[in-house]
Amino acid sequence: MGFEAGKTTISHGKPANQNVFLIKFFPTFSGLQEAEKLHNCFADGNRGRQEFYQRTASKSKANSEREACFKNFPFLYGYMAVAEDLPKLDSETMKRCLVKSKKDIEAIADAPLNID
Repeated sequence: MGFEAGKTTISHGKPANQNVFLIKFFPTFSGLQEAEKLHNCFADGNRGRQEFYQRTASKSKANSEREACFKNFPFLYGYMAVAEDLPKLDSETMKRCLVKSKKDIEAIADAPLNID
């Protein structure tokens, strides 16, 4: 699965958690389509949001047990983030991020073209 150069930006999450990567797409309809394509690729392979949270959110496991679990299953997980996921990123990235809803992007794509 490839993405056009210049249409995505990849960065790390908070400095304390370098296991998080952020792929930013243009806030356009084509950017939304690319993000959905990547999201669906992970979800179809059972590597989406639910699977990620199942693996990381287990309160019963100690940190060392969780780390051992990830060493045994070193797979990449991915999902389309929502606004509530922004605090997982470093402060500089949060300042530069623009969050648009799917409805906003689709409304822009469906808007009539004004030629003046």
